[in-house]
Amino acid sequence: MLRIGSAVIFLVLALTLGRWLVNRIIRHIHEDPAWQSGSVMAFAFLLAMGLAIISQKIHVHAMFGFFLAGILIGDCPYVSTQVRESISAFVMSL
Repeated sequence: MLRIGSAVIFLVLALTLGRWLVNRIIRHIHEDPAWQSGSVMAFAFLLAMGLAIISQKIHVHAMFGFFLAGILIGDCPYVSTQVRESISAFVMSL
C-alpha cells in the first residue's frame, strides 16, 4: 500500500510542481543567449534520468519516471519541433 501512495504522491508532484518547474527552466534556456542549442536536449535527458531514479527509489519501475519526463517535456510550449523530432528519433532507435 505504501508503494501506491508513494507513486500517487510522486505523480501529483511531477504533474503540478514539476510541470511548472520544467516550463520555467526551458523558458529560461530559450531566453538566455548564453545557452547552446543542445541545452534543451541535455535538460530533457537529465530530467528523464532524475525522474527514473526517483521512481526507482520509491519502488516503482524506472519506466514510470521516463514516462512522466516524456509528458512534462511534451507538454512544454517552449520545446521546439526540432527538439521533439530529435527526442522521438532517439526513443524510436531504442
